[in-house]
Amino acid sequence: MNQQSRERIALVVFLLLVVSVLVAGVVYINVGHKWNTAATTIDEAAGSLDGYTVLVYDGLKVPPTFDDKAETSHQVTSKVSLASAYEAKHASVITLHTGDLGFYREGVILKAGDKRVGVFSVATLEDASRYQNTVTALKDQGVDYTVCLAWDDSLLVAAHGTRDIDVVVDLDLDPAREGSVSSGTYEVSAPPVGKIGSVLVSPTNVVSDKSTS
Repeated sequence: MNQQSRERIALVVFLLLVVSVLVAGVVYINVGHKWNTAATTIDEAAGSLDGYTVLVYDGLKVPPTFDDKAETSHQVTSKVSLASAYEAKHASVITLHTGDLGFYREGVILKAGDKRVGVFSVATLEDASRYQNTVTALKDQGVDYTVCLAWDDSLLVAAHGTRDIDVVVDLDLDPAREGSVSSGTYEVSAPPVGKIGSVLVSPTNVVSDKSTS
């Protein structure tokens, strides 16, 4: 076997090793996340969410406005009941009003137990073009998590992506998607009207979501 043949074989073996490592990494991440999410489910079923931070928000039927704060009594009651249920399990809960994006446009800091959560909204391309400044300002004030309420997450993609955002709640009316992690950001669709969504952040920063009627 000549030198050129040996080099070709070595290159093929090296490429196979690289592919194997990449595949193993993807499998590890997916399986690991599923196991961690399962752990959250077990904690919730056991009635112990001590150390968890939970975001509770309502589903939408029509595009949110910047001045209409109206919510149906059913939505308000459901959110309050769900928030109370999580608090009874010792979680720290924040209730978000997805129908009033104007409140979050400049970014607000909300407290959940000993955690500080920075929440901001993106409803237009203009909002998206300056969201990095908002995130930087929130981080400078020492927030533990950054949460974006986005009318359409494609606005973020058109701007800077989701860099430095921990959680994105997509309020678009497209069919709801399962929550997933992309570039370090947990992205989830808001549930349809009449349902209440929640995002759970474990003490080890594992994020999961669910919706209830």
